[in-house]
Amino acid sequence: MRTFLRALLPILALGGGFGIFAWQMAHRPVLAGQAPESPAPLVRVIELQPEDRRLEVRTHGTIQALDPLPLAPEVGGRVVSVSPSLVEGGFCAEGEILFELDPADLRIALDQAEARLAQAEAALRLEEAAAEVAVADWSALGRGEPNALVRHEPQLARARAEQAAAAAARDRAVLDLERTKVRAPFAARIQEVDLAPGRILTPGTPVATLLPTEAAEVVLPLSLEDLDRIGLDLGGRGLDLEVTLRAEVGGRPLVRSGRLNRLLPDLDPATHMVRAVVRIEDPFALAGDQPPVAPALFVEATVPGRLVRGVFALPAEAVREGNRVYLAGGDDRLEIRTIEPIQIDRDEILVGAGLAAGERLVLGEVPVPVAGMPLRIEEPER
Repeated sequence: MRTFLRALLPILALGGGFGIFAWQMAHRPVLAGQAPESPAPLVRVIELQPEDRRLEVRTHGTIQALDPLPLAPEVGGRVVSVSPSLVEGGFCAEGEILFELDPADLRIALDQAEARLAQAEAALRLEEAAAEVAVADWSALGRGEPNALVRHEPQLARARAEQAAAAAARDRAVLDLERTKVRAPFAARIQEVDLAPGRILTPGTPVATLLPTEAAEVVLPLSLEDLDRIGLDLGGRGLDLEVTLRAEVGGRPLVRSGRLNRLLPDLDPATHMVRAVVRIEDPFALAGDQPPVAPALFVEATVPGRLVRGVFALPAEAVREGNRVYLAGGDDRLEIRTIEPIQIDRDEILVGAGLAAGERLVLGEVPVPVAGMPLRIEEPER
């Protein structure tokens, strides 16, 4: 028994010593201002280098038909035929006959006009012959130079006027007869058709709307700051910029190009913004391989701006709230700096001043950022 106790006493003494040490460590006093040390955050950085970039202005608008024209006959009559092209959504060529009116009445009118012209021409020839006889008789009598009455000048003037009026009436009758065939004044796409065979029309009755296939337009709102980025003034002189238009149709992206060639003369009364007009050639893609567009399609536009030199392109993720960026100083300590962007896009931000070549921009999050805190720089992958 005594032997067992002698063996146990050293073990108990050692265990008691460890217990006292643990209690002292748990209850040791903490000095004011002392904080447990934590490792410096590990961050990714990129080295900044200036570059020359062309600014871009992003805006939007809706495609509009270029000068839509109501289709209407110039003469009246009953519709006797309608072209298969004259349906909503159809296409027609310039000069194509879209519908015809019954020409019977106008053929009769033309026959009558030609008859009246023949009568007037015959009357003029008779009057000319009578004038020649009168002048010959006057000369045979030796009465000297014949006067205007002897020469039948008033009668000839009236006969010539009647002949001219009859010729004009004949020409008008020919024109009216031709107008019973209503033709497309230009290559067009058809919209809003209201016509059927048998319908009786009066002159000027609109029966459809023609949208020119040659071109379409989109009006883009631009702020005065946008004009400065593009390098324009309110006069818009010398405008001819290629604009990229984007839309989504059926879940698929659509890209077209157009030419910004003019500014409307007044500001939008509601927004006080400039309105720029972009012309889109061949909007329905009849002669090219670009995708077709249609009136009322909403598009986003990218307008090229002026060239700026020595700017820094920053990833959008690296610009924090309040336009602040984090930089890793030469001693690997955090610098917090406020920048002034000159262009903000979805993925990148252009900065002209406030940064220097070779500085290291911090990417990603920095927990509890404090200026001057140490950083650990992540080594780039090789």
